[in-house]
Amino acid sequence: MRSWEKQLQQIFDETNVQKLLAAADAAVNKYFDRLPAPGIAVPSHYAPGESPFDHLQQAMYCVAIAIKLKDKDAALHLRLGMLLEEQFFLENVIGFKVTKVFCLLLSGQFRVDCLKFNLLV
Repeated sequence: MRSWEKQLQQIFDETNVQKLLAAADAAVNKYFDRLPAPGIAVPSHYAPGESPFDHLQQAMYCVAIAIKLKDKDAALHLRLGMLLEEQFFLENVIGFKVTKVFCLLLSGQFRVDCLKFNLLV
């Protein structure tokens, strides 16, 4: 088992494939809700964990763990491939580019990781 697989399993601590797929479906629904409508300006930043990219990544993690648990199921591999294709669409067609920046809160006492999205066009 690879180290990243162990980390994913430790993060999620879930062994039921159906629950993982339900969580992936919920994350995909949130992803589509967060996508900007055509013709509307894309926000330059989102709250941590609330961007379309975050929800899409959460869905990919859930499906990857489900594949680890049930690796002979071709439908899971297809689902992960479709999510990866959607990530490509988000980054290259819509133009989201993820860059990490540090936000300083309370006069510099706390450092919080934030995500900033830039349009490539």
